Amino acid sequence: MRGWTKPVGHGKISPTLSYRKESNMSKRQELRERRARQKKTQRILVIVGGLLVVVAVALFFILSANQSVGEIAKPEPIDRPNVNFNAMGDPNAPVKVVVYSNFLCGHCADFAFGSEKRLIQEYIATGKLYLEYRSIGGGDSLAGRTAEAAYCAGDQGKFWEMHDYLFANLKYANFSDARIFAFANQIGLNATQFKDCYNNRKHAATVQQDAIQATQDGVQATPTFVFSNGEVITGNMPYTEFQTKIEAALAAGQ
Repeated sequence: MRGWTKPVGHGKISPTLSYRKESNMSKRQELRERRARQKKTQRILVIVGGLLVVVAVALFFILSANQSVGEIAKPEPIDRPNVNFNAMGDPNAPVKVVVYSNFLCGHCADFAFGSEKRLIQEYIATGKLYLEYRSIGGGDSLAGRTAEAAYCAGDQGKFWEMHDYLFANLKYANFSDARIFAFANQIGLNATQFKDCYNNRKHAATVQQDAIQATQDGVQATPTFVFSNGEVITGNMPYTEFQTKIEAALAAGQ
């Protein structure tokens, strides 16, 4: 009789083998969790990085705008009677004067804040003098562009306010578009309307016509003052010079 053999391959699993399986599963789970944490961290870094870029770009444009505008001088308000676009006073006044000027001209600025103020008080406000402003300098020159800005302000009834801001800020030697738009904001203009006028060069032909008229009147320097009786003053002369010519014209009935 053959002997009995104990079956092989059945019975309990080795404790060592079970531990290894559990250990491998634990490592795989840990690896999955680590990768999940890494992906989450990467997403957070991408979001934070994007926000930092947006903030940096915004700061760049804000700082660039502030640097381009710079400090703005605010002129004292001047009460001008009977303003009519680029002129003031009674159109039927016995004496009329055309001022040929330039917003880049220091002597012109001196006149604007000196003798002009006295002329307003003593002759324009009293109906004896009518004063009209015209610019010399056209095309794409800075003188032409500042003149266009003043005329664009004039479309909203603020020619003389822009005139004052341009002259008051001449000392900074910076008439960038950003600064001119800032002046427009300071004097209360409709920004959209002003920018549309300025950017589209609405008054380029007006400024060019001023230059043509200046040539016809024999103007060779700024400021030049052409009287209705043919008298001319070249340069920012002492106030008494203006006074003498105006009184003479009044006496002559011209």
